[in-house]
Amino acid sequence: MSDKTNLKHILIVVILAILFSGGLVWQFLLVPKESFSAIDESNLSKLPTKEITETYDPKWFGEYVPVMKGEAANYNYADPDALTLPSGYRLYVEEMGKHQIVSFFSKDGINWSRETGVRVHNAAFADAIYLPDGRVRIYFQGFKAINSAISNDEGLSFTAEDGARVPTGWHGELDVDNVAAPSVVRLIDGRYRMYYIGRKIDVSYCNNVKHVILSAISNDGLNFSPENGVRVAPEDWPITAQMKHCKWSYIDGPEVVLTSEGNTKLYFWGACDGICLSTSKDGLKFERVGSIFSNTQLPTAPKGNAGDPATLQLKDAQLLFYNSVQNNYQSVFIAKQVASTIIPLKTSVETPQKTKEPEQESKKKSSSIEYKFPPVVNFVDTARDGPWSRDLWVTESSDATNFKKAKIFVERAGVPSITRDNKDRLVVAFQWFPKNNKQSFDQVALVFSKDYGKTWSQPQPMKIANFPQGYMRPFDPTIISIPNGKIRMYFTSKPQASQPSIFSAISEDGINYIFEPGERFGVRGEMVIDSAVGRIGNTWHLLSPVNIKGTRGTAYHAVSTDGLSFSTKPNIKFQKDVNWIGNLLLFNNGLRFYGSSPKIWWTFTQKGEKWTEPKYTNIVGGDPAIIKLSNKKYLMIYVGQSKKRLN
Repeated sequence: MSDKTNLKHILIVVILAILFSGGLVWQFLLVPKESFSAIDESNLSKLPTKEITETYDPKWFGEYVPVMKGEAANYNYADPDALTLPSGYRLYVEEMGKHQIVSFFSKDGINWSRETGVRVHNAAFADAIYLPDGRVRIYFQGFKAINSAISNDEGLSFTAEDGARVPTGWHGELDVDNVAAPSVVRLIDGRYRMYYIGRKIDVSYCNNVKHVILSAISNDGLNFSPENGVRVAPEDWPITAQMKHCKWSYIDGPEVVLTSEGNTKLYFWGACDGICLSTSKDGLKFERVGSIFSNTQLPTAPKGNAGDPATLQLKDAQLLFYNSVQNNYQSVFIAKQVASTIIPLKTSVETPQKTKEPEQESKKKSSSIEYKFPPVVNFVDTARDGPWSRDLWVTESSDATNFKKAKIFVERAGVPSITRDNKDRLVVAFQWFPKNNKQSFDQVALVFSKDYGKTWSQPQPMKIANFPQGYMRPFDPTIISIPNGKIRMYFTSKPQASQPSIFSAISEDGINYIFEPGERFGVRGEMVIDSAVGRIGNTWHLLSPVNIKGTRGTAYHAVSTDGLSFSTKPNIKFQKDVNWIGNLLLFNNGLRFYGSSPKIWWTFTQKGEKWTEPKYTNIVGGDPAIIKLSNKKYLMIYVGQSKKRLN
């Protein structure tokens, strides 16, 4: 009986046993692989990071399950990389003897079949990501450089992209001989971070090479810049039993995963006699966790090595792919996660006081009280013209200036704001005026999209805890994803007998918020409403229209280093008749503000000091919110004209 037939029978037994035992049912998950989160050294959480250390079972019902097996001399498979697609899952591997990347496809993540043809020639160490516009970009090791190619058919046929993404020599002696094994993740602010191996020949290290894990950052996934320092070094790990003949350890094949908490996990192999894990709160400074998969678990243990890990998150479990030698051929195998334990990630800057903060935070959450706002529909004459007479509209553009024909997004709504969260969802907040829902009338509501705006959830009113008694209900929301993986909402409110100003609340899921004490920004004796907030690097910028007669075209401007304490800057003044009600967009390492008047307009600033003259779009509307989905795709949601006036 052939290996292929044996594998088929094993998988059938596995699946039937699982189904009849009421255990795990493998399902297809329509979520792109690279969940991402902003990595920024500003405003990081003060709580100790919590991470997951995994335990994997290499045998399913007593059998090792290979994805593919080496079949002949110079025909070995290695360096797997798993990618989630709308149509299923694709696994890229290297045919080592031929130095080319081929692929396997699966509907369930378990049963794989070889696809005809070669994906990329003269390449190794593939790492593919699914882009917001539906294309697939694959990074790989070329000749002493990391290169890339692009695909328009879900990663089957690729076209090489000019130039090198990462050359040798960026880090001097650390990568003087080669760069290899890229692993790329897309961050919440639209940037891309690549982790990769820098190589230098050095006989004091195992395998006679010194490998370190380095990183680079990019705004578009094509043009990368090196980030200072080493992410993971062999010196960080002790010499193990298999490396006693070496002075220093060996690391290779990084695989990056971003958790729902916004923390970074780096898998790699070698230093721990198996597959190792390091974790980080900011994606830059890593701490050693340990081994998650030992060489003693291999088919040929203890002689072989588990190498080049890749992970695949299914709906109910995480799979680990690794390559190892079996019957003298290099093959790729699947292991299944069977246990996980939440452990604190200890850092060198922790103090005894900080280690108690998670418990204090837990107590704080348990004592939080959700504030329920009384319905106001009885106090509003909806027969007259008002914000309930308008709808939100949605449109797209390739250049963020000329937009396509719009369609209705949400009826009876206004003041939209949009962000992307750490689960790769688009999140839109707005003021909602539903016709037959008194409790939700004039409340801040939110909708979510898991497929980059193709479909959206139904509106849900926000919930807020610890909201001060006597304050005006939150309105005019502005949401922004922050570096610790949470969403902050800025909104207008006020205590009794005072002018409106800007406050904020924080959320982990986009619906349930906790009020953050204190005022974010206000001007004594003046009304401050409808803020727009964005970041350039570590600096937060807050804009709000000046609501004083004769000041049209003028905006308040305030800056902050943490998004909470803002200091006033000089007002921004335009002589043209423009309205500063709108939102900010991160654009070319600066900010664009999109506003109303009556055509939607924008202005750009590189550092927040000088703003370009207004440039008008082709859209008539107000209060626009815009987000970049890809290099040539922007999504804008805006307030349409009054239906009562049009009638």
